[in-house]
Amino acid sequence: MNTEENLHKGHRKRMMERFLASPDNVPDHELLEVLLFGVLPRVDTNPIAHRLINAFGNLDFVFRADAKTLTSVEGVGPHVASHLVAMGKIMDRIIKQRQGKEKYNFGSFEKVKSKVIKDFAGLKQERFKIYLLDGAVNLLTTLDYTNERAFSVEIDPSVLANHIAIHKPKQILIAHNHPSGDVAPSKEDDLASQKAHILCALHGVQLIDHVIVSGEKTYSYYRDNRLQEIKQKANLDKIFRQGEPNE
Repeated sequence: MNTEENLHKGHRKRMMERFLASPDNVPDHELLEVLLFGVLPRVDTNPIAHRLINAFGNLDFVFRADAKTLTSVEGVGPHVASHLVAMGKIMDRIIKQRQGKEKYNFGSFEKVKSKVIKDFAGLKQERFKIYLLDGAVNLLTTLDYTNERAFSVEIDPSVLANHIAIHKPKQILIAHNHPSGDVAPSKEDDLASQKAHILCALHGVQLIDHVIVSGEKTYSYYRDNRLQEIKQKANLDKIFRQGEPNE
């Protein structure tokens, strides 16, 4: 590898490190430069990125341009142009999907009840859901777990941690169904509540309720004051080493 290639490789490494360290603070032309790394692996994409921003004014117009217009910029061939057009279409669809997705707010128990009854309707197998919520209790996303055995469905700590890092929820609500028709909580449900509370606490997130649903019937740990009792009794060593809820 010659000196020029070494410098080129070193520049890209520094750019990627800077981008990953603070992606929100990277200027438009550097975002384009990084994006084009994979499209033009052996080309200095910095001048091309600068020319694109100079030609179109900002990223919005770069990604809205058609292929013919893009290829009028020096260094932008059909391969780069098709990539930029595709990225623009992807962003358009993401924006439309976000705009078309109505936020669901968990601001009252009636709304919680309506949501979980709908989500668990008709299920014959026990299922466990985690609702990740923002600070205003709007739904960010839902994690879904199933298992052939009753409430042996376990929260995978690494999966939950990953989703917390991605979606940055402030609060979490968990729910599961009892196909038997009885919504009374079991010792296993108490243990699941304790584990969920501890996992949430470790990541600075508040567990706001654990709801059991069967048909149109629901049970709320929070409304029955059971959640607070479980939080107070939760003992990390006993739960995870002995596998039994605290008495």
